[in-house]
Amino acid sequence: MDAMGYSEEVCRVCGCTEFNCLQCIEKAGEPCHWVAPGLCSACADAGDMDPDERAFHRESTLQSIQDELDEMQDRKADQL
Repeated sequence: MDAMGYSEEVCRVCGCTEFNCLQCIEKAGEPCHWVAPGLCSACADAGDMDPDERAFHRESTLQSIQDELDEMQDRKADQL
């Protein structure tokens, strides 16, 4: 935690942070992003996510997509 009270996220597998994911770029060919608290996309894609965590992430991603589709349909209906 820094002087402003900000605690930087750190991947529990590879140790990358919000501001330094060079090893993930080398591993995955692109910058990573957070898929779960303490787990970056490069490590999750490499199979480092346990099955329960993978299922939770998949479900939350699908729900987010469905929510966005519902919002888009509502906006379109409002425009008609």
